[in-house]
Amino acid sequence: MRRTAKICFLGVMLAIACDQTRGAPQFANHMIIPGHPRVGTFDVSPNLASGSNVLDATSFAGADFGARVNSCLLAVEQAGGGVCDARGFGATNSSSENITVGDGAHGVTLLLPAGTISFASGSNLIYRSMAVVIGEGPFGTTISCDSGAGSPCVTNYNESGNNYGGLVGARLEHFGIQGTGSTAAASSGLMVGGNGSNVFHSHFEDLLIRGFDIATSVDGPGGCTCYNSFENITSMGQSFGIKIINSSSWPGGANSNTWYGGLAWGNVGLYASGDGKNRFYGIDIEGSAGHGIDLEGYGDTVISPYEESDGADLINGAYNFVIGPMAYGGGHYSPESICATCLVFGPDASMTNLGVRDGIIFGSPNNFNDGANSQVGFTLVPADGVSPPSLTLNITGNLTSQNGNFGEGLSGNAPLEVGKLTATGGASILGAVHIGGVGIPPAPTAAVVGLPGNTTQSYAVVCRDYNGGLTLPSTFTTITNAPNVLNSSNYVTITPPAKNGCFKWDILKGDTDHALAVNVWGDSHTDNGQATSAYTPTTRDTTGDTRVSGQLVVAGYGLKLATSSAIPACDSSLGGTQWFVPGTQGTQDGLYLCAKDSTGKYGWRSLLSLSPSAVGLGQ
Repeated sequence: MRRTAKICFLGVMLAIACDQTRGAPQFANHMIIPGHPRVGTFDVSPNLASGSNVLDATSFAGADFGARVNSCLLAVEQAGGGVCDARGFGATNSSSENITVGDGAHGVTLLLPAGTISFASGSNLIYRSMAVVIGEGPFGTTISCDSGAGSPCVTNYNESGNNYGGLVGARLEHFGIQGTGSTAAASSGLMVGGNGSNVFHSHFEDLLIRGFDIATSVDGPGGCTCYNSFENITSMGQSFGIKIINSSSWPGGANSNTWYGGLAWGNVGLYASGDGKNRFYGIDIEGSAGHGIDLEGYGDTVISPYEESDGADLINGAYNFVIGPMAYGGGHYSPESICATCLVFGPDASMTNLGVRDGIIFGSPNNFNDGANSQVGFTLVPADGVSPPSLTLNITGNLTSQNGNFGEGLSGNAPLEVGKLTATGGASILGAVHIGGVGIPPAPTAAVVGLPGNTTQSYAVVCRDYNGGLTLPSTFTTITNAPNVLNSSNYVTITPPAKNGCFKWDILKGDTDHALAVNVWGDSHTDNGQATSAYTPTTRDTTGDTRVSGQLVVAGYGLKLATSSAIPACDSSLGGTQWFVPGTQGTQDGLYLCAKDSTGKYGWRSLLSLSPSAVGLGQ
């Protein structure tokens, strides 16, 4: 016979008004959501076939809290999953046996009561795949275990033989885990990846773990306890706050897990060995006298840790990365050792090697530091603030042989490409030096914006280098669909080409004698009908010129002038220029100086005869 009654949920107490046989399961047809007001009216029935999915754990018989909850959980599992609501119990509860949440095949939720649940020595809470355990907050619900027993207080079930290869989809949140009695070595509050089973895709949140040798222990016994998230976990252990290890024969073991906030306090705050690619964001580590951080695995990342009163950090293993200010808000982290492939990076960190696979670009359009697109900063600061810093670029390791030839830098240093290079303390150069011009740039692009017309317009560019050198003008780009009337709505955009060595540009319009813009940046420029200005192009590419303000001293083999017979005309632009002309067979070589005489007339003067040349070179 089916009986119905009303259930009223008030706080954590459950009042049932109905006739029932003690121990008969009671169901409600609605899911109870933690954190929402638990007041409502539900249909209650002892009939499992009714499809109800919320069971009241207080209605089950048993010797203690653990026995009654286990009976409730079993009934939920047999019903195909649902909720075992144990929030109706009082504030003090005990369990003489393990409590196992879930059967590994169905979604099973256990709602814990406010207060303390004390487990007998050696007993613990076990979670399985798709198990959800929710308490009344890390200070509202406490699971208490004998930390002297050595076994984990809360641990995963061994599901290594299922279709997933491990436990999946568990969720534990909002309760505390407290160790009592003497603390046994290697005892742990929370175990993720214990009992020989991996744990995947599970979530742990708002857990307060204290009173154990290891607060939170993570292992990958099957090769991959992976893809789990830990949010706001307070891990306060005796030897370790968080300890991540790999007991498998596979590299990594515990991989790709993510920690958000929380605490890691212990003699060693955060320890990771044999693991790979785990991430820790904003973790707090305090009072860890041994080491605040000890990374011995592969590719772990610690971002913006807070450390206070900790021992020196060990950043070992391979490719581990710690980023953030070392000292802030009273916190401080201080690496004692850093592996050759690891990196500690921050505004006040002592850096080691910084590896960038495809190079660092300084001076990109979005990387200027003065707000005026004119300067990008790259500063070397010595550790003591006094000693002159140095920058050394070296090639390390072997380079790939191509066509029997090794790449540049195998036995020396790597090539360095920069824009303008300024050395204020002098320069020492070993090896041949080549100074060349930028060369004539490609033509710009021109595009119509607004209403096209049938007018022809032509545009060219001149490249300016960092020291004022000018190239010859490019060829002209001609368009035949320019707006018939250029204005702010209908115009042409002209974009200079990308070319190394070009610092700014002159935009020419129509011919080489008229400029639309001069000495402008390399972004797009607009022709909206504004007037052009007169322009005088350079007669030669001056970007390859070399200027020496002081005396030029040439040691060794002396100064050799250009050996070219194509001597240009001597004018004011070449005044002071020397030119060497090799003679033909049976003819004397010539050495000439471009200079003007007392009448102001320029001509090439032979330095060999110290008189005007008589060979038709411009007198």
